[in-house]
Amino acid sequence: MKKLWYKLKQRISVSYGDDSLNRFLLLTSLVFMILNLFLGFYPLWAMAVLLYVWYFFRFFSKNYASRRRELAAYNGIKWKIKQKWGLLRRKFSERKTHKYFKCRRCSATLRVPKGKGSITVTCPKCGEKANKKT
Repeated sequence: MKKLWYKLKQRISVSYGDDSLNRFLLLTSLVFMILNLFLGFYPLWAMAVLLYVWYFFRFFSKNYASRRRELAAYNGIKWKIKQKWGLLRRKFSERKTHKYFKCRRCSATLRVPKGKGSITVTCPKCGEKANKKT
């Protein structure tokens, strides 16, 4: 038993381990399993098992470079979602005082105060000018 315990400790010490993507996979797998209990929808169970297997594959992997690339891709997607969500929250909270526009040339989001009538808006990124009603 000591020998098995020693081998397991040694294997875990050289494996990739846990990161935010692994925690996301584990949590999502758990949510799918709970949903399957209430809905009885077999594909949810299959997805939960696949995510759980992927979690263990990543956890015990020795290929650090690939796991870091996966983590970087996951963090990039997560960052984009956070940015979009933050902008939506900000637009909603300032809906009575400000109006938002998109620049035609560079697609930057421009914020101007409401109630100023027709104004010329200049994009700070590319310098594009546009006449807008507030």
